[in-house]
Formats: sequence, C-alpha cells, structure tokens
Amino acid sequence: MEEPAPATLSLVERDHDMLAMVFWYGGCVVDHLQRRFFPTEGARSACYARVARLVRAKHLTSVRLPSQSGRGSGKAFLIIGPRGRPLMAKRFELSISELNHLKHGLTPLFVAHHLAVCDFRLSLEMACEHSQLLSLLEWESAGRSSRNSVSGAGRRTRVACEVRRNSPRLRKSSVICR
Repeated sequence: MEEPAPATLSLVERDHDMLAMVFWYGGCVVDHLQRRFFPTEGARSACYARVARLVRAKHLTSVRLPSQSGRGSGKAFLIIGPRGRPLMAKRFELSISELNHLKHGLTPLFVAHHLAVCDFRLSLEMACEHSQLLSLLEWESAGRSSRNSVSGAGRRTRVACEVRRNSPRLRKSSVICR
C-alpha cells in the first residue's frame, strides 16, 4: 500500500538542486541523482529514500520504464511533479505556461538515447568541475532553448566549453562542441 503524501516536506538546498537537475535534463533516473548528489560509498539507500520522499510529496513524478533485459521491472524515470513545477518556475523565472511547453515527450524508442545523453552530460559536468583546464559554459538542448516539446526525434544539443586562459599549453581561449 502506498504511503500518503506528507502534508509538508521541508526541502533543503540539495532537494532544490536535484529538482533543477531533473528539470534541465528533461528527466533522468535515480542513478544520475546518486552520482551527482550522493557520491559517497554507501549513500545509495539515502538517495533512494530522499527521491521516494520527493515522489510521495509530488515534487517529482516517477514513471517506470520497461525492463531492458526482459526480466523484472525497468528503472524509474523521474520528471518534475505537480508540486515541483511552481518551484522550477520561480527558480528559473518562467511562467507556468512556459513550463507546460517543456514537458518531456520521450517515447520508449528514445529513452535509451536520452539516458545515454544524461550519462554523458553528467560526466562532462563533473569532469569540468574538477578540471583546471575546462569549464562548461552551457548545455543547450533544442527542446529547452526553443521552448518546444522535448522529444527524442530531431533534437540537437549544443555544448559550449571554455579552455581556461591560464593554460600555457593551449592557445585557443574557447572551444564549442556540437
């Protein structure tokens, strides 16, 4: 039996950051949140517990994906829930109608690709955070920038990285990856 949603869930800064990641990624799985926000050994159950609370409080919505192996159930795909949408609108200075244009439109055909892009994006973000040479300036998905539906078909992603100028080995001051 499903637990009722708590009357109020006190959100901490990490919760807001997790919601923002889910929002800007156009949805992701718990593994992505764990890598970003619960990176220590043994923090997996804390991550799952926090995500479960955010889902119960309707800040996130969990959609079960089909199993890739044909056995058991698939991963839980997380998107912003009804209580999370106003928080994202306020945080990113968007109207609710603008948010409605940013709903995910993933089909089972494109989920594997979307999750692979999420894996790459997260790896790139984390590598740039630890790099003395590169910084990630922006990650722009066509669906997010043009306020269209985020669907897998025909999407393009633009990534802008900057090579830090204090590197004597590199002559260019910026690099754009497309």
